[in-house]
Amino acid sequence: MLLVVAGPTASGKSLLALSLACTLGGEIVNADSQQLYRDLPILSALPSVEDFQRIPHHLYGIFPFEEPCSVGKWCSLAETCLSEIHQRQHLPILVGGTGLYLKAFLEGLRSIPQIPPAVRQEVRERFVFLGKADFWQELCTLDPLAATHVRPTDTQRLQRAYEVMRATGRSLFSWMQETPQRSVCIVIILPPREDLYTACNTRFALFLERGALEEVRTILHDLPPSLHAQIKTIGFQELRQYLEGKISLEEAVLLAQQHTRQYAKRQITWFRHQLTAHHIIPYRITAECLPETCTSLVPLLNEWV
Repeated sequence: MLLVVAGPTASGKSLLALSLACTLGGEIVNADSQQLYRDLPILSALPSVEDFQRIPHHLYGIFPFEEPCSVGKWCSLAETCLSEIHQRQHLPILVGGTGLYLKAFLEGLRSIPQIPPAVRQEVRERFVFLGKADFWQELCTLDPLAATHVRPTDTQRLQRAYEVMRATGRSLFSWMQETPQRSVCIVIILPPREDLYTACNTRFALFLERGALEEVRTILHDLPPSLHAQIKTIGFQELRQYLEGKISLEEAVLLAQQHTRQYAKRQITWFRHQLTAHHIIPYRITAECLPETCTSLVPLLNEWV
């Protein structure tokens, strides 16, 4: 059994994963490309010392920026972590917002072939042309298993089932049966954009209060200039420009907040179209809603365990 908690930046996925790990006896495995690196713990929102003490966390802050990590290398490390967690008879919880990592790892667990981009585009156009109701009827004709496995209102899953059938000649649900059905449960947090954008702005302001500017100053001092431009953590380049006297601090903050919002928007789009969820949470996870959310999720997850 593997639980995946995914979603855009600032959606509260780490908070939810930590609570579920405490409730279900889980250990958390990082699936965020920037949280692999140790040198910007504030800007990359690494878990706190208290979080590490409460629940085992894996693959957080394990590399310096001088040592880049590929998707393949991360997948290998994650696979090892999951195997060790299973040996301890704990629940592995894969948490992150790096879609490339999640897709590579999950497709490695399942035998569904890659869908050619042309087929995916054809299916999207067919969906628009037919409309949701007729598209579902056509899908059920092509793939009778879809009638009992996918809701006619689930746009993402409808298109996914159609493209797999169209590309492989086999039902998505036939492919999935080759992997134990209870092996992976995917929970995706997809808050309203305005709520998420507000959280992005607020969180970056909090990063500054916690010392983000100083950690950027340290990186600029400790690492060779050739590495500075390669750092992709949002906020680093903007604060770097301020420290180099190119823009004001206010401009740096506004730019970082804007880039965070743009990144969150791309993540939302990716998760809606590229990752099929077993459960979608349509709001941002906060301390206030966390108990109710966990209470509603635990019975669902217990069915998978």
